[in-house]
Amino acid sequence: MKTIVKIAAAAVLALAAMSCKETPKYALTDGQWVLIAWIDDAGAEQMVVDNRPTLRFTAEGAISGNAGCNLFSGLYRAEEETIQLDLGAMTRKFCLDMTLENRTVEQMPLIDRYVIEGNQLMLYAGEKEVFRYDNQVIEEAVPTEEPAAETTEVLLEEIADDEPTLE
Repeated sequence: MKTIVKIAAAAVLALAAMSCKETPKYALTDGQWVLIAWIDDAGAEQMVVDNRPTLRFTAEGAISGNAGCNLFSGLYRAEEETIQLDLGAMTRKFCLDMTLENRTVEQMPLIDRYVIEGNQLMLYAGEKEVFRYDNQVIEEAVPTEEPAAETTEVLLEEIADDEPTLE
């Protein structure tokens, strides 16, 4: 009986430890942020299903992404939880539904604060949440095997044979 109690207690402790597993803390520059919701003027949350806008931040202060239809490339400045966004240069194609595109272009300059909770990035204008993004970490490309030295030498010889000569 004591053995069963010990096993049950160990199982409970193991489950408790697994449930306390901390969600990774993301930084602005981790991966790509994909819009999952935006808040309309009435304060209602609008879920985003198609043509989801994206954001990518670099450590050097560049921001790029998709506003829902057009691509942009600009600058940002962030300190602690304050942020300033400048979408900068933007393509100018027309899409059938420009609602989210227009909302993004209008609201981004007003964003002054951000919060990262778990894998979500919330952007605020004052106290009002405007956009909510989900993080998608971009996996680094795994290098393929290097070609064998003899293969490289053969390729170099073939290239050298094909080069034009001045005669």
